Amino acid sequence: MDALKQLQKKLTLPFLTGCGVFVLGLLVMWGMLARAYGVECLKTELNKMVTTLNKYGYDIAYDNIKFSSVSPFKMMEIENLMLYSFDKQNYKAVKIPSLSVNASLWDYRKLNVKIAPQQMWSFGDTDYQAEAETSDMLISFDENGMYNLLLVMNNYQINGVAKAKTIRIAMQKDDTTNEYIMKNFWDIRNVKLLTENTWNMANEIEELYADFEIKETTNIMPSGDEIRNAHIDVNKFIINWKPLVMVARGAVEFDDANKPVAKLISTSKELIPTLDNLAKAQVIDSKGAFVAKIILGKKTQQIIEGEDYYTIISPLEISPDKITLESIPLWTTEAVVQTGAV
Repeated sequence: MDALKQLQKKLTLPFLTGCGVFVLGLLVMWGMLARAYGVECLKTELNKMVTTLNKYGYDIAYDNIKFSSVSPFKMMEIENLMLYSFDKQNYKAVKIPSLSVNASLWDYRKLNVKIAPQQMWSFGDTDYQAEAETSDMLISFDENGMYNLLLVMNNYQINGVAKAKTIRIAMQKDDTTNEYIMKNFWDIRNVKLLTENTWNMANEIEELYADFEIKETTNIMPSGDEIRNAHIDVNKFIINWKPLVMVARGAVEFDDANKPVAKLISTSKELIPTLDNLAKAQVIDSKGAFVAKIILGKKTQQIIEGEDYYTIISPLEISPDKITLESIPLWTTEAVVQTGAV
């Protein structure tokens, strides 16, 4: 009997060790298989993103791209990534030296994206160096694709242009309703302008904020047809750039050329002085500003009796090539090309 107990004691530790190794092996195999599946999903999402970009006149290029389902540190790594536009006359690009994607060994559906702190922005023939003190991006996806994204950047500076204290961009799928709704939040705070000419405005934009929803689409990266057919609500748009403080809401539609047009109803303080400032700086059309001021002057309302602050409720339209107020064109890309104004 004693010999049997001694044999059991001798075998217990090897048995438990073997069980532990077996379970650990299964976990590692499961983790590797899960990451392998995650890598394939990542490739699929990347292809979908490229397809969507192409429909909007953009593409990506890179020197090298690597995928790994074995490495515990990087599922994907890209060297010298560039996002650029096809339009050579209105060329735009951003270049990033390196970008890597990783996930937990046990949950491939939550991705951590590391972006190189230095970037290069290009507009036409002009390049701007940019750098972030910290930059973090988290992405979550399921069988339907990406459904959650959060980008946080601190002290992001474009040399010679501006420096933002914080930039937060969030996209999240809303599952509380039967329809597919993608909520978007853009929050940029304390943008200090580094140019000598601030167009007669304050040298710091205190807040730029947008809260909008994309309905009737099926993914965080919808195709061109999906987003054109989607319903886009702008719940809140805020610009706080003294003397102007503007809050607006409305919707985004697409014109015959499939260009987005934000049609908003805005409530503003100090809108007329702002038009004066921008017209003097030749940022907006002086004739258009003059006519708009006549119309707006009849719509001003004093916020508090006895104070000098006035509010104005006015329709505002913003598109890639035009800004109109009260249906009066204030800025167009055509005018910029003709005059060379910025």
